[in-house]
Amino acid sequence: MNLKDIFQQDTALAGKLLLLELVSGERFVLDPLPVHVHVDGNFSHGDDPEIDTPRAFVFEERHGNLLLKRASIAPDVVCLLYGKNWEGEIQVQPDVEYLLQMNDNLYVFRFATGNWNWAEKIDTNRWFLFDSREDKSGDEYSYEELKNHLLNNSLDWNQMGVCVEGLEGAFTLKQLMQMPMFRSSVEQRGLAQQEEDLIDLDLAVSRETATGIEKTGPLLSPFCWERFGYGDIFHIAVDDRLMGDPILGDDELLRFAATRFDPEGNALDAYENSCSDLADPYTRYRLPQGFLELPQYIFSIVGAPGSGKSNYLSILVNQLQKTLFHDFGMVLKDADPTQNAPLNDMKNCLFGGGSIEQAALFKTQLDGKMYFKIKRGDRVLSYPRPFVYTLGRSEIRNGICNVVFYDNAGEHFEPGIEPSIHPGAQHVASADALFFLVDPATLPGFRQRLSTHPDPQLKQEGRIDQQDVLLSELEIRIRKARGLSVNEKIDKPLGIILGKSDIWMSLLDKSQFKAPIQGNLLKQDALLHNSNLIRQVLLEIAPNIVANAESISNQVYYFPVSAFGHSPKRLPSGSLAPDPARIDPYYIEIPTLWALSQKHPNAFKMRPKSPSARLIPDKATAPTAGSRLIPE
Repeated sequence: MNLKDIFQQDTALAGKLLLLELVSGERFVLDPLPVHVHVDGNFSHGDDPEIDTPRAFVFEERHGNLLLKRASIAPDVVCLLYGKNWEGEIQVQPDVEYLLQMNDNLYVFRFATGNWNWAEKIDTNRWFLFDSREDKSGDEYSYEELKNHLLNNSLDWNQMGVCVEGLEGAFTLKQLMQMPMFRSSVEQRGLAQQEEDLIDLDLAVSRETATGIEKTGPLLSPFCWERFGYGDIFHIAVDDRLMGDPILGDDELLRFAATRFDPEGNALDAYENSCSDLADPYTRYRLPQGFLELPQYIFSIVGAPGSGKSNYLSILVNQLQKTLFHDFGMVLKDADPTQNAPLNDMKNCLFGGGSIEQAALFKTQLDGKMYFKIKRGDRVLSYPRPFVYTLGRSEIRNGICNVVFYDNAGEHFEPGIEPSIHPGAQHVASADALFFLVDPATLPGFRQRLSTHPDPQLKQEGRIDQQDVLLSELEIRIRKARGLSVNEKIDKPLGIILGKSDIWMSLLDKSQFKAPIQGNLLKQDALLHNSNLIRQVLLEIAPNIVANAESISNQVYYFPVSAFGHSPKRLPSGSLAPDPARIDPYYIEIPTLWALSQKHPNAFKMRPKSPSARLIPDKATAPTAGSRLIPE
């Protein structure tokens, strides 16, 4: 039967959409429109309840124009036009040949205006391999013969292509190898080079929007700190038939770039379900609640290995929640309980009412549970988990902002750790505030003055003080990432936190410090007063820390802090742990409140800003000439 008989050629066919499936040789007249093409190759007009498979693409007419639109697709579906992914909709031009691939189906379609001689010339029984470098075709095959040849011979996927007799265009071999029938066979044969190429193809297909992301967009990923636009956001499917994501694996629901929405503006997945959860376009991880509605502030905590960052962060969140509610009528709550789970586990270890042994926290490892994997290009890299909390007014349920913390292994900040290989500390370049946790137990000056103190942290051998070096490394990384010159300072608040004050406070008169919170006010004058006292202490014991800090930022404040409020106990295992019943943190939440007040001063009813923390203390608090705060 010739093509005219198949298409029932008559004048009524003018202006109709003609489609050929090249593998099977089937030919279709797609009329009336719209026509939905499903992932199993079936067609439907409108909403056909008999067809319960996801849609891959749709042809529809609008204002006299024929449109090809991408639909939300199911996992592992390849859907390419001329070998490329596309977003949105394509206006189909009349009498132009289009090559479209969807899983194991290869289509050619054309919007005919009365001339269908092009289709009469296409013979789906005659397939040819050709080499694009030599611009010539090789042997002739049937489709089955061609498939067997491709599976049993090593060919250059980048240079070879296939075409069909009479077809104007061609399919590249690399493109065809994305078809499930080829992919499964290649994996079974275990061809190492082809598997490597398939990984590249997976990235190209499953992260199709990543290549076109608005790199200077207004949104910042809390997972990898890359910027993107509102149109780059992925959505998370709802239907359990869409379980499995090409990047995150079989246990995660599909992430997809939405093309259809319900009346409320929620994306629709392939089974017409409204999807409210959003995903980061780079990593595909779920974005925290309030990501689009509230400003996001990154607070980066940096410190040497063993300085107590994990203990600090666990107790900080617990104390912040108490102080914010009691003194300021605010609520700090989990914005992403799943991502926050490791930090909440640490909080439970410390405040769960257990024994000292149960309160021991393991040192954060470079590749521990506080990290997760992200595939970037051809590498899998470790990034710290973002711990995201929403701050809001309790009485009116009004969100103020999202606050993001990270718990980095201290080694990530050491010189010689290449950021391109271990990028987990790069959040400091995007931070809204920086905190450097100074460990006095490693500073020689403190050890000398506290030689009789029983705290086991002062007796640890082999701990080298290089905290001023880490501060210098921090500065270098931020300058490189932000393109700053050596003469520019970083326009971000920097808090220098002198930790473990329960150890060294005996060297001072504790009454010298003023309460930062008085009468539900965060007192700026008290913050400045306390900052000047700690600055003077560090100038006498570790002046390099002060010099480095004040060369980084114009907004440096110094804070006295204790996470435990008492000395920890050394366990038989060699690790240190506090007594849960005695945990009594000292001013641990104050640096974070100060940083938040820089963003929302009215929320804390602060008075007008005082002079820089680096000014000499006023006469009421300054030491007399020649005197020292710390005894020799």
